Amino acid sequence: MRYRVIHFYDDLVARTVETIKKAYDCTDILNDLNTNINLCGNLSVAAQLDRELRHKYPYINNMIEFANSISISESGVKMNYSASEAALSNLEQDYFGILCDTAIKKQMVHSIKEFIRNVD
Repeated sequence: MRYRVIHFYDDLVARTVETIKKAYDCTDILNDLNTNINLCGNLSVAAQLDRELRHKYPYINNMIEFANSISISESGVKMNYSASEAALSNLEQDYFGILCDTAIKKQMVHSIKEFIRNVD
């Protein structure tokens, strides 16, 4: 499998995580982020969690579609991943997609584009 690498604004990621930790209405989001971070091992469990998170947080797919729509030079390298690496990459994308979703809902940004620094 080949994936593009999405880079995010570190300060915005940090502010979003802090907002989630402090907001009483973000407990479920924080639990999803912690589950995502702590998952290891079983590919079928990772794939199931990926499906659940993408269903619960539609901005994950929107973020990936936006990143895939960005033109990059032919010299840009797409990463090749094994099945286990791809599963972990998907969960990492889910993590940032959840943060992007939250940043938009909390009006920290107005669009996915504002959350993504660049794509290669």
